[in-house]
Order: sequence, then C-alpha cells, then structure tokens
Amino acid sequence: MESSENGQGDFLEWGDSIRHPREDAEFTFTYNVRDFEHVLNVHITLPLQESIEEFGYRLIASHHIPCYLHNDLFRSLGIFTQQKTEEFNKKVHSNLLESLKDRNTKPKLLNDWLTALSLKERKEGKVERQSIHLDTAWSDIYHALIHSSALEALLQLEHSYSVAMKDLVRQKNEELKDLQNRHVEEMEEMVTMVGTTKSDHDVNQLTAKQLEQSQMQEISWSSAISELQESQKREYRQWVATVHEKTVADESYNEFEAQINRHARSPSMESYQVNNYEVVNSPQDHFMEESFTIYLGNQMKSMHNIRLVCRDMLGFCQCKTLFVGGSMVPQPQRLQTAMTLYSENLSALILLVDDRFNSSYMIKNRFQDICNESTEFHFQNIDKQICMIEDNLQNRPNRTRTLRSSSQMRKPKPEKTTNLLQTGDFYITKHSNLSEVHAVFHLVTDDTVSTQTINSRHPIMVGVRNIMLASARHNITNLIIPLLLVHEMSENLTIQWCMKRAELVYKCVKGFMMESLSWDGNDSRTLQFVVPAGISEEMFAAFNGMLPNIFRVSTTLDLSKLTT
Repeated sequence: MESSENGQGDFLEWGDSIRHPREDAEFTFTYNVRDFEHVLNVHITLPLQESIEEFGYRLIASHHIPCYLHNDLFRSLGIFTQQKTEEFNKKVHSNLLESLKDRNTKPKLLNDWLTALSLKERKEGKVERQSIHLDTAWSDIYHALIHSSALEALLQLEHSYSVAMKDLVRQKNEELKDLQNRHVEEMEEMVTMVGTTKSDHDVNQLTAKQLEQSQMQEISWSSAISELQESQKREYRQWVATVHEKTVADESYNEFEAQINRHARSPSMESYQVNNYEVVNSPQDHFMEESFTIYLGNQMKSMHNIRLVCRDMLGFCQCKTLFVGGSMVPQPQRLQTAMTLYSENLSALILLVDDRFNSSYMIKNRFQDICNESTEFHFQNIDKQICMIEDNLQNRPNRTRTLRSSSQMRKPKPEKTTNLLQTGDFYITKHSNLSEVHAVFHLVTDDTVSTQTINSRHPIMVGVRNIMLASARHNITNLIIPLLLVHEMSENLTIQWCMKRAELVYKCVKGFMMESLSWDGNDSRTLQFVVPAGISEEMFAAFNGMLPNIFRVSTTLDLSKLTT
C-alpha cells in the first residue's frame, strides 16, 4: 500500500507492498538562533524505518541545528511521529476493512497468500519444523537434549553447579568442625574448674548452650544448602528448556555454551578444582576385574554378561572429573549414565544398610555425602526420598513375613513384625547425579550375615531375589551385587567362609536370574559381582575360577584343534 499524491485517499494496493504501507507527512520545527527565527520543514515517510534519535541526528547534521536545541528537536519529533503514525494506522486499517467488502478483492488476496506461502516453502526447503509446547514432558526434553550436540554444554553446566555445591559443603564442614573444637575446649576448661568456682549446674548450662549453638548452625547451613539447591535446580531446568527450544527451532545455542564455559573456567573455579580436589590429570583407578559371557536356559538360551570386580562399592557412585588443558572432560561412565537416564537400560546397585533410617552407619553416611556433593536436578534429594519412604512405612499396617514362594508348601507360620524394617527388606532411591547408577537398592542387613553361615532361605537372600525381580520389572538391566554380602573385610572372615559365601551367592543369583527371565523375557542383562577392596590376588583368582563352574560360560573356539 502506498499513499496517493493526488489527494484522492486511495492507499490500498494489493501485492508485495501490502506489508509496507507508507505515507508522507510534513514535519515543522521552529527555533531561534541569535534572535532570528528559523523554520525547519521536512517531509517524513511514515512509519519511520529507523529510530527517532538516528533520524534526529541526521536532521541536526544536515541543517546545522545548535546543540542546545537537540532535546527540543527530539521531543517535538517524537510527539509528531507518534501522533501521525497512529492516525495513519487507523486510516490504513479502516481502508482494509472496507476493501474486504468488495468481491473482486478476495480472489486477489487469496492469490497473494498462495504466492507468499509457496515462496516460504521453497525457501525453507519444505522442511517441517517441530514445535515445542509448554506441556512437553521434562523427561522428553532432557532425553532429546542429552542425545544432541548440546551434551557437552549440559555436562559443563552440571559440573559448574557441582563445584559451587562442594564449596558450600566444604565451608559448612569447616565451620562446624571449628565450632566443635571450640566447644571441646570450653568444656575441658569448665570441667577443670568444677568444685572450685564452678558447679555441676554450670556444666549443664554450658552443655545446653553448646547444643543450642550446634543446632542453630546446622539449621542455618541446611537452609543455605537447600536454597542453593533449589536455585540451581530452577536455573538448570530453565536452561534446558530454553536450549531445547532453540535446538528444535534449529537455532544456535553457542552463546549458552560460551557462557557455561566461561563460568566453569573462571579463575576461582579452576583454583578450587585444582587445589582442593586434585583431580587435574588424575589417572583412572586401577582395580582387579574379570568379565564373562554366560548362557541361561535349556531350550531357549539367553546370553548375559557377568563381571567380577574388586573395588569400593561407593566407587560406582562417586563422580570424578578429569581436566585436560583447563577443560573439563567427564568420565565415559558418567556420559553413559546421563544418556540412559530416561531409557529402558537402567543401572542399579545393592547397598547394605542397617534397619534404621536415621543412623550413623558409616557406609550410609558416606553415600549420603556423595549424593549431596551435587544438586539432584531430576528427583528429590536423598534426604527427602528417605523421609518419604519412612512416612509411607509408618502409615502402613503391621506386616507379616513369610518365606519365598517356592517354599510355601511347607506352610510356615507368619511372623508378625512391628519394626519398620527388618533383615531382607529393601527400599529404593532414584538418582541422576551419580557416576554409574540410576537407582540404589538399600538392602537391610545385620551382624549375623557376616558372622554366621546362611542358606538360600535366609532373609538376606530372599531380599536379593526380590531385588532382582524388581529390577526385571523396572527395566534395570545392569545390577551391581556385593558378592560376600559385606562391604568391608574383617579378621573373622576366613578364606573358607569367603569361598562358601561366594558359592552360595553365585548359585542363588543364577536361580534368581532364570526366575526373573519370565518377567522381562530374554533380554540381555549385566550382573557385576563386587568383592571388597583389599582382598588378595589369590582369593580374587579363586572367586574367578569358581564362576565358570557354576554358570554356563561361552568358550572361545580354538581353530588349531580343528581337523580337516
């Protein structure tokens, strides 16, 4: 559409110019210079294609307007442009509405739209663009992004958040340790003065005061850590959604990646990583391991993988970072875990714990510390998950314990229990910030498991069976099992005891695997038997030699023995 110069007011012209209607208007600006009045008349094409400041400076340069009049010129030009543009838009819209009443206009408008759409399709190569919706599931967004070229940038962001979280946890531990040392010194000084200037009442008052101070410090730090976790989780989810939207729209997210790299490689971050964690160019951990391929079933055979590993159980959870040339390089195991988070190929391990949710069991505390080293972006943190499990168990009625289903013919008397957890029970926690596992089966055990001889009907073995069945139902294809059902070696664990325990676990797990195949079909699975770190090479070799005698292991064909 163009304005008509003949004054007839016919501004409607269909075609390419419909997107850019124009109209000329005369702008007048009157000003005084040295007691002489000057009038500036300029024809302006509305709407302006540039800003008012840019157009005003062009007038100033071409008409030599003094600097003290610049603000007045900009103000007058802004008022004039806004007023004339509004009048012009109203006039254009009115004419467009009137033109639609004409029958000859509609066919021409239809042809113009068809031409414009065909040009757009040719320009885009007739590629249908996928659009992102606000109701898209978080799992779908993350799964799509982790399998795209944004993988490295996403892990860089997670690492930068982990560094900040570790720094805050370190400050908390240092301050609480200093407070504890100060309390010990105060109590020792108080005890030395009891009977002279102080009494037992003063000692009790000091104890209550110190306890209150410790609780206040714990609450303060817990609040700070929780606030940081929520902030990181909110920013992380917003970043993922934004990058996914731009990736779907085939737009570049390099600015996000550059921002992440700058954040992760800042001087304070690099100093913290190198000096405090000493992970720069650190070699991979070395541990004894052996792998086997086994077959299960008589008629319909299925192939599975078995690994025997000697290492710390929590080594599967601890995320370690390697730095090469100042750049963060994630572990291959961590990459695999992140890429299979929302898939049907999950990994889990069995962690032996006691029967109390809030206890000082050493490996349980170490595991919670590892989980809290970084923010959990996909699930609830470990503390909230355990609290929810405890609340659910407290709301359930008293249970009765029975033997495994294959022994029901013996009709055992049910054992009524009132405790929340007993030996053989397990609960599951979900994780996305661990190195090699997505879920952890917390299997309840007791001291008798490591001191007495057990059989296949022992509650701990029933718990292992139930865990394997649960793994089959929930697409957990990689399960890590403590071979001796203990996490640490002790003096009372003799060689004979270890061999009997390993043989029992091997045979029971083989039976449990064959039983679970009826749940998930003949899908290939991986089992990793873990023995505690510190055992001798001779004992590891004994465990290694026992496995092929129990499982049906595939053998390599020796071509030299074939006869023609």
